[in-house]
Formats: sequence, C-alpha cells, structure tokens
Amino acid sequence: MDPSFRSFTPAQASAALGVSAKALRLYEQHGLLVPGRTRTGWRAYDAGAMARAAEIVAFRNLGLSLAQIARVLDGKPHDLDVGLAAHEARLNEQGRQLASALERVRLLRADLAQGRAPTPRGLEQVVAQSAPLTIGFALPWPWDGEWFSLHDVPRLAFITGPLGSGKTRFAQRLATALPDAGFLGLDRLSDPAVAQRLADDAALAERVECRLVWLTDDGAERSDALTALVVALESPTPAIVVIDMVEEAERSNPDGADGAASPSRNEQAHIDPHDALIDDPWSRRDRADRRRHPMSGQPQCASLCRAVSGREGL
Repeated sequence: MDPSFRSFTPAQASAALGVSAKALRLYEQHGLLVPGRTRTGWRAYDAGAMARAAEIVAFRNLGLSLAQIARVLDGKPHDLDVGLAAHEARLNEQGRQLASALERVRLLRADLAQGRAPTPRGLEQVVAQSAPLTIGFALPWPWDGEWFSLHDVPRLAFITGPLGSGKTRFAQRLATALPDAGFLGLDRLSDPAVAQRLADDAALAERVECRLVWLTDDGAERSDALTALVVALESPTPAIVVIDMVEEAERSNPDGADGAASPSRNEQAHIDPHDALIDDPWSRRDRADRRRHPMSGQPQCASLCRAVSGREGL
C-alpha cells in the first residue's frame, strides 16, 4: 500500500474492496472489523483495517458466514477447510462445464472438416454458453404497450420504484419474456407445497438447510417465508427466477455520523435484519449454473436473494 496512505472513507474502502458500505458496517457489528473514527465521528479505515477487511472479504468469497469467519480469525480453521472444499467442488463443476463446451466446439469443427455444416441448433448451443441475455417486450398496463428492451441482463437485477408503480406487473411480464423463467409471487408465504418438496428431495433439503444455517448465522430469523424463498432459489429449475419481494418502509440508521437509511423489520417475512444478508458472497462468485434473479421491491428486500447468484443491479 502507498506509504503516504492514511485512511479511507467508507465509500473509498467499499469501492477498493468491492463490497458495499453496509457490508463494512455489518463486519463491524459482528466484531470482525474495527475502523477508526475522525474527530467529527466519521469512520476511517487505515491500512490495518483495510487489510483485515480484505481478509474478511476473501473468506466471504469462499462462502463462509460471519460466524464461521469469527471462528477462523480466532484460530479455528475447520470452517475454512469446509469453505475451501466447497470452492473446490464449484471449480470442478465449472471445469466440467467448460470441457463440455470445448468438446461441442471441437465436434462442430470436425464436422466442418468433413464438409458437414453445423445446424442452427448446434451453433445456438455453442454460442449460448457465453452470449449475453437480451430481451424485449411490450410493457403491460399502465405503460400501454410501450416497448421495453434490455441488453445483457445481469445475474441479479433489482426492479425498484414507489409503492403502486407497477413493479409486480412488470416482473410478471418479465418472467414470461425471459427464457426458462418462473415468477415467484407473494403466495409463496403460505405455500404448503414447500414442505412437501423438501420431504421429497433430500438433496434439495440439504442445500436449503445449509443456506438457512448460513443466513441465521448472519442474523436472519428462520421463518416459513424465508424457507420458501431459499427453496425457490436452490431449486434447479426454473433457470431464471423473478421474485416479488415484500415492500418495506425505511428508517434512519442511528449508528453514527455516517449512518445511512436501512430497512425496518419485515414483519410479514420475519427477516431481521436484512443487513445480515447484504454481503452474501453467493452474489459475487461464479456458480456452476447461469441463473438470474430479477426482483421487484426495494433493493434492501432484494438483499436476501443475493444469497444465490448475481453481479450487478439494474
């Protein structure tokens, strides 16, 4: 680090680390990170704090919960081995997928060498591995058929707007336009089929339990609503999930001079606090699948679904 370096502001630190300022406050709340303070009370991240924060971010990228990170930093490496094993499994799966894609390309080239032109379907399968997802459709009421298009749909997209602005109608239309997509509405909060799916699919139940433990370690409260959402996100199909999130009011964060607006308790879904989910590393690492998760509702609500995949918000 530059010898002249003194300290970063929260915005500078979050930009340098590739996480949100809320994530840094979350690390602080869990006792993992202790930034300094300026004379006026603003957080300041010196070289030591930045080094510790970078270490935490690396652990998060391996899939460790904040509770697991605390144990690793306390000299108990078991959780780190679990995270590395999971990371190895993901890399192996990505390698298998890449090898499969390369084999399809080689087969097409071999066909060309024999004078056989590839079929449109064969070319589509090869190109689809890396082609950006682009959609276009006529918007529903109240937009009266106005054309909407989006190029290179991100893995995680937030559909935000004031209450009553039509986000849910837009999300439903989006789900019909996206390939292999499904809409997950608020009826999931009382869906009796969720328990049956977990009973019928032991592998799914194991993945869901792993994610629920991860989330509760970071401060979420177990509930039927949280379980239903994680079940939908951990299920292999549909490939794209468009999720209607519960609207939330915002309240002021009482924490210090650089506190920012944060979500209030979600009384319907019983998830408190959402900040515990704001830095889920599933949102920053490559998964073996290519799932995308557009969500209607305020971005704080959408924080939960960053627990599966995604990169940027709309």
